[in-house]
Amino acid sequence: MNTYLAKSLRFLLTLLPLIIGVLILGISGRAYGRFDLTRDKIYSLSPVTLEIIEQLSDPIEVRYYLSARLEQEVPEVQLIRDLLQEMARANPQFLTFRVINPENDRTQTPEDLGIAPQQYQVVEENEQRITTVYTGLVITYRDDFMALPLVIDPQSLEYEVLRAIKGLTATDTALRRIGVLFGDSSLAQSSQVLLSSLDSLAEVSVLSPGEDFPPGLTGLLIFGQRELTGSDFERISNHMSQGRSALFAFDYHRVILAQGLEAIEGVSTPGIEFLSSLGVELLPEWVLDTQNRPIPIQQAQGRVLVSSLEPYDLWPRASGLSGEFGHPTMNRIGGIDLFWASPLVVSSNGLLDPEGFSPLFSASQNARIMVPPLTLDPRALPIGDPVIDEPPVLGISYEGTLGNSGEVRAVFIGDQDVFSDLLQINQSDDNLIFLQNVVEWLLRDDDLLLIRSKQPRNTSLEIGDSTELRAFWASVVRILGIVLGPALFIFLGLFVWLGRRSGA
Repeated sequence: MNTYLAKSLRFLLTLLPLIIGVLILGISGRAYGRFDLTRDKIYSLSPVTLEIIEQLSDPIEVRYYLSARLEQEVPEVQLIRDLLQEMARANPQFLTFRVINPENDRTQTPEDLGIAPQQYQVVEENEQRITTVYTGLVITYRDDFMALPLVIDPQSLEYEVLRAIKGLTATDTALRRIGVLFGDSSLAQSSQVLLSSLDSLAEVSVLSPGEDFPPGLTGLLIFGQRELTGSDFERISNHMSQGRSALFAFDYHRVILAQGLEAIEGVSTPGIEFLSSLGVELLPEWVLDTQNRPIPIQQAQGRVLVSSLEPYDLWPRASGLSGEFGHPTMNRIGGIDLFWASPLVVSSNGLLDPEGFSPLFSASQNARIMVPPLTLDPRALPIGDPVIDEPPVLGISYEGTLGNSGEVRAVFIGDQDVFSDLLQINQSDDNLIFLQNVVEWLLRDDDLLLIRSKQPRNTSLEIGDSTELRAFWASVVRILGIVLGPALFIFLGLFVWLGRRSGA
């Protein structure tokens, strides 16, 4: 009897995994589910996204143009497909999603729709070659569509798709219109990175000093102030008095970049006086910091000009403040690169309520202050201990009242070059992420800003600071990896052998 039961039990244990596998396959064909075990659910849709999709009342089609080779070789592609499918399942009546292989669709080329071709290196039969691939989205609504030319990052996909949907379905009164006013003509020629970044966020109007603002501006970005007059600031004041937002990025002193570097000491201007009337003082100083970004230097060695990157204390990098201050514009920011920046101080004598100000970023504890006479040569900068009590604040936000105009939002930065083409020298992507956050915040698109705040955390296992301790545990893990596999097989073999022996 015992022998019969033992054989029956072994038979059932052998058959059970097969039965479970068949059931799982059957259920998977009828049901869909996925699990996101990341701490911030960066691969799951936010409640804000689900709410907006569920409220759609007109059909929207999302077409994912994806080359078959990328689908086979790039794991992020499956995450992108999963997120898009999840969006479609949130409102299948009005949101449809399909994948199109551009190689099989001859009716229209991806380039005609705004999908950018990408060069991709493949290895076939020990040969390397470059092939053209596509990974981009086309989102269609009524007779209009919007293309996302390159889609490869699943972490930013939700934000990009939701922003496109909101842009396509927005009524005329809800359109995002921002004006960019260059108060320094040199900036208009060196801000292509800025303008290209803004084009993907809103309808942009580039303004000149003395020009009337077009109607319907929801936000105003002002870079530089030397060529602006009192009349310009009257228009800016009227804009803000209507409860509309503004960003001010001003320098006190001027640096001319045309031929080498030349510093011109600043004087009080209508722009500086306007900030002061609001309650923000732009100090006539420069910040030096050992936490900085390098500057390219050319020096002659014989008859040859040699280029190098040298640490430059006048290009401070403000970092680490998102956790400290928690302002939404600092989401996903590792640091802000600044160029010849001046400190900002909040005054209680301005039109803005002092309680509405929040610091965004500041220099480090090692910062120093330079007062005129000004020096730009990186090898001649003053060196010494910090001479300030607290790190100087270089960026400030404001949310509160402006007289009787209701609530306004504003951002103040003590550097007019913070978003200029100087960013290309050190590939300062954080500045552009900050710009996108600022625009979302100024335009009161807090739901989009909330989505942008989702970011991966560093989940790597840290085993102390000791090199010897890390080496020890690395050896332990290596040995366990070698031993555990064979030990598991031996254990299973013994278990089966003992089972057969007891049943004999």
